[in-house]
Amino acid sequence: MFFKVAADNNKVNISNVGITSNVNDGIKINSNGNTFSVTSAALDNNGGDGVEIDGADNFITINNASLSNNSDNGIDVNGSNQTLLVSNVGINGNDGNGFEIDAADSALAFSNVGFSNSNGSGVFFDDNADNNRVTIGNASINSNADDGIKISSLGNTVNLFSIGFNSNGEDGLDIDGADNTVITNAASFNNNVDDGIDVNGSNQTLTAFNLGINGNSGNGVEIDATGSSLTLGNSSITSNDVNGVFFDVFSSDNQLTVVNSSLSGNGGVAIADWGSDNIISSINNGSTSSYSLNAGFGELSDPLYKSGSLMSKTAGTTFNLSS
Repeated sequence: MFFKVAADNNKVNISNVGITSNVNDGIKINSNGNTFSVTSAALDNNGGDGVEIDGADNFITINNASLSNNSDNGIDVNGSNQTLLVSNVGINGNDGNGFEIDAADSALAFSNVGFSNSNGSGVFFDDNADNNRVTIGNASINSNADDGIKISSLGNTVNLFSIGFNSNGEDGLDIDGADNTVITNAASFNNNVDDGIDVNGSNQTLTAFNLGINGNSGNGVEIDATGSSLTLGNSSITSNDVNGVFFDVFSSDNQLTVVNSSLSGNGGVAIADWGSDNIISSINNGSTSSYSLNAGFGELSDPLYKSGSLMSKTAGTTFNLSS
């Protein structure tokens, strides 16, 4: 069965159904102002997306459903001013992305959702997916062929909590575009093929507390961005194959604050700065030290924290926090 809504301002409830193995999408909404509810449904093995939402001003809820093994995305949201609430859903094994956002100016929330084993990313913000408000909580975003989450657009506010970003084929979280604000709490970024977190673009804000960023094949956190602000607090960044935190040569004018965190056992060093005009501050039990390399290559020795103040050295040598 294939379900399509092409008229405006309808109220539709679908429950206890299987919408599977269609040639194209399982459900397609390409009109405006609809209120649409899907409960206890299987939207699997379709030739397009499990659910595709177009038009504008739609309010959609999906609860207790599976959207898996579709030939494109599990869910694809386009248009503008959409509201989507998804809970208790498995979005796994899709040939595209688990969830793709092409919409703008929309509010999207996910709770108790798995985005895993997709051939693309678990969650993907396309280039034109600007100014959205997205919340994802109590989720697993694991074993996708590309990134766990990839943000390629502008001006989004993304809240992420209680999530595992593990064993993805690229980064756990990849922030591109510009002017995005990402807040994450109580998450793990482990055993990804590239970095745990990769921040690119410009004027990004990342606030991250209570993270485990361990065992990634690249860096724990890589910063390629310019003019961005990053805070890492109460987190463990350990046993990554390269560095704990790495500022790429193209990074500049960034502010990194590390609060009461452990950076140890990484293959390189705790923090390496190959960029320019980056400011790094460490706060350990209320005591603050800051430095800027401003040029060249420098490293902060592993482990990051020791008692006392930062010892100043010239760029190209190792920085130590020593007693």
